[in-house]
Amino acid sequence: MIDVIEEARRTIAERLPGLPISDAPENARGGWPCVVLRDGGNHVRKGEQSVKINVAVYAANEAAADYYGELIDEELRGADFFRLSSRIEREALGFTWNAVFTKAAPLRNEPFLAMYEANGESVLFSTCEDSGSAFSLTSVDGLYPVESAVRTVNNGNAPICVSVSVLPKMITLNGILPRGAPPRRRLMKCMAPLIPGFLYVGGRRLMCYPVKTPEFYEDNAFRFKLTLAAPVPFFEDVLESAPITLAGFAGGVSFPLEIIEKFAFGSYVTGSAVDIQNAGDTEVGMNIRMKALGSVENPCVTNMVSGEFMRFNMTLYEGEGLVISTAPGGRACWVMVGGTETNAMPYLDPASTFLTLKLGVNLLRVSADSGADMLEAESCFKQKYVGP
Repeated sequence: MIDVIEEARRTIAERLPGLPISDAPENARGGWPCVVLRDGGNHVRKGEQSVKINVAVYAANEAAADYYGELIDEELRGADFFRLSSRIEREALGFTWNAVFTKAAPLRNEPFLAMYEANGESVLFSTCEDSGSAFSLTSVDGLYPVESAVRTVNNGNAPICVSVSVLPKMITLNGILPRGAPPRRRLMKCMAPLIPGFLYVGGRRLMCYPVKTPEFYEDNAFRFKLTLAAPVPFFEDVLESAPITLAGFAGGVSFPLEIIEKFAFGSYVTGSAVDIQNAGDTEVGMNIRMKALGSVENPCVTNMVSGEFMRFNMTLYEGEGLVISTAPGGRACWVMVGGTETNAMPYLDPASTFLTLKLGVNLLRVSADSGADMLEAESCFKQKYVGP
């Protein structure tokens, strides 16, 4: 997919130098004028995709907003962008010129491939005619936009944000399949109502529910239409990250290996903060696994950046383990003794917070009231993204 925001940013920066550019409205309040660029979603058809971009120019007065808006419109249209709409709106602190642009680009060198898996069935979709797939896509909508519901209350002249929540992502796939019962029946079984599935694109996936059973149009092309809803609108990595050692022995060797001087094959991590980088588009939960090599009293995991922690008022004995899952919708804790799992939630300190990995750098530290050096701990997580 083309990076339409980056191309628009580069065009404006080169032709209108000195004009501040941001990707978030809240960053535009510090000075006037300022341009905010945001992803407006994409539409895929055979051989081509069109990508939308929302452009907003914040200015102190209407004349300035219109002036800079028209300049940007002229430069973007000169770079093969097409303006779909524009308007000027009054805000509490000034005026905003809002416009929606789109740009088309060929997909011949980058075919779109996707797979939907549910109910023990999986189907492959492709925009490439020679892919061998029975389900040929003509268009895909809704993969990229993530919309929010913002609730505000008025406080004098300035509204105050009370809450912000993301809305479900609605995805539509239109395509053509060969005539005959087997492909149609296979699609119907995979898209059964009330059964969740995963839409795979590249190395990422999105959990979806069919909004309705597949729609078929029995014309010459024998077209179909699929409508999916993703309650959590973020794609996630299919595979978890490699285990990150929070406490215990951390290896220091990678292959191929060239030994040219003295070096350590590994080190023992205890009592120090470990850097974990979340390079996705939103905060995520994680899985933390602990194992006691001896007696460990009141194990605790702390995020040194936010100050939040998870502390368990219990003693782990040699060979026992503690498994923590902090992903929203799947939060749980277990004590592992042999092959037996026991609910560890009663031992969780009331002041604890289910830790998540914020965007950027997170520093996690494992500690205990006693026996911290007898504890092994590691963490895994899946990053989440606005689109595939």
